Amino acid sequence: MADAPNTVTTLSGNFKEIYADTLENLLPRGIKLTRDVKFVSRDQMPGNSYHQPVLLQHEHGVTYKAAAGGAFSLVDAVAGATKDATLVGTQMLLKSQIDYETAARASSGGKRAFRRALDVVVENMYQSCRKRMEIDYFWGQKGIADCSGATIVNSGNNSTVTFTKAQWAPGIWAGMETAVIDVFTSALADRHHAAPSIASVTSVDMDARQVVIACGETAAIADGDLIFFDEQYDLTGTAHNVFAGLYEILDSATTSLYGITKASYSLWQPTNFAVNGALTFSKVNEAIALATGKGLDEDLCLYISPEVWGDLIDTEVNRVHYDKQPGSSRADVGASGIQFYSQNGTITIKPSIYCRNGFGFMLSPRLYKRIGATDLTFKLPDRGDEFFRHLDDVAGYELRAYVNHALFTKAPGKSVLLTNIAT
Repeated sequence: MADAPNTVTTLSGNFKEIYADTLENLLPRGIKLTRDVKFVSRDQMPGNSYHQPVLLQHEHGVTYKAAAGGAFSLVDAVAGATKDATLVGTQMLLKSQIDYETAARASSGGKRAFRRALDVVVENMYQSCRKRMEIDYFWGQKGIADCSGATIVNSGNNSTVTFTKAQWAPGIWAGMETAVIDVFTSALADRHHAAPSIASVTSVDMDARQVVIACGETAAIADGDLIFFDEQYDLTGTAHNVFAGLYEILDSATTSLYGITKASYSLWQPTNFAVNGALTFSKVNEAIALATGKGLDEDLCLYISPEVWGDLIDTEVNRVHYDKQPGSSRADVGASGIQFYSQNGTITIKPSIYCRNGFGFMLSPRLYKRIGATDLTFKLPDRGDEFFRHLDDVAGYELRAYVNHALFTKAPGKSVLLTNIAT
C-alpha cells in the first residue's frame, strides 16, 4: 500500500493536535509584563478600535451654606469631564520556511517524528515573537535602544556602539545577531542609511554593553540616535508601525495619549520621578506617594533591571528585618521578586531583562490591558485551520506567527516612570 501523500491538511492537523494547547507553556521565564497584563478578547472590541470612556475631572457644582440658611440658592453646575480613549492594535508577523523533504519525513513518521522535526522551529518562532512583544510593551515608539552618552566608533560601513549602563537592557540584545534595524536621529527626522540599504546587528558583546552595526553604507551613528527594529517607524509616512509602550505612555514629554491631551487633565498625566542615585525602598515610597495623590490605592508591580534589582537586595535586605505580617513596612524577599507593603497596599518589585538600568516602571497590572484583534497565534485570519501554506516556485512550506495588539491603561496618572537610576 502506497504511503499517503503529504499535504497542507495533514501537516496542519498534526500541528493543531500537538501544539494548540502547549505553546503558552513555552512562554520564556523572562517575559513578565506579558504574563501580568491580560489580553482583552475580541468580543470586547466592537468595530476596528478599542474604546474606553475615562473619567478625567470631578463634578464641581457644589453649594455650601451655614446652618439656618433658609431656601438658599444653588451654584451653577460644573460638569465633570469624560473622554473616549481610543486606540487600534498594530500588527506583527514572523514567517519561517520548511522544505518539503523535512515536512514529508516529519509527517509520515507520526506525531513523535513531527514534533521532533518541528519543535525547534516552532519554539524559536514563538519565543522570538514573545520577546519582541515584551520589548514593545516596554519601549514601543521610543526605540529599542538610545545612543545617548554612548561611545561610538564609526569605521567604514560599521559602527561600534558601547552603550552607557543607564541605557543598557541585556535581554533586548541577547541573540540579536543579524537582526535588521533602523537608526534614526533623536527627533526621528532622518535615517542614517538610505533605502535600499539596510542596517543589521553584526555582533553583540554582552559584558562590554557593545553592539556592532553594519550600516550598508558609510556609517555615521551619533550620540542621541535612536535604534528601532526594521519598519517600526515609517520615515516616509512619518508614522509608527508599533503601538505606544510603557515608556511612551508614561513619559511626561509625550503630549497626547489615546487621543487625549495629557496637559489638559491632571488625572491623565502620568507621574515621573527622578531617582537621581541608587534605587532604595525610600525612593520607591517617595514615588508611590506622588501617585497616591491621584487616587492610587491598587497593588503595584515595579519592573526594574536585574542589576538594579540586585543592588536593591544588597543594600536593603541586610539592613532591614522583614516579616510577612499585614501592616508591616516590608515583606517577602524571594529569588524572583521583592514584595513589601506601602501606603497603597502591596508592591512587588520584579527584575526584567528588558528594562534598561536607568529606568523603572511602576504600575498596577489590573489597570492595564493588552488589546487587539488577536494575541499571538499561528492561525491566520483567512486560513481556517490551515497553519501551513505552499511557497510559490520553491519546494517548501511557510509557517507564520501573527499578533494584532496594543497596550492600554485607563489611569495613566496612577503609574510612575522612574528615571535616572544609578547602578
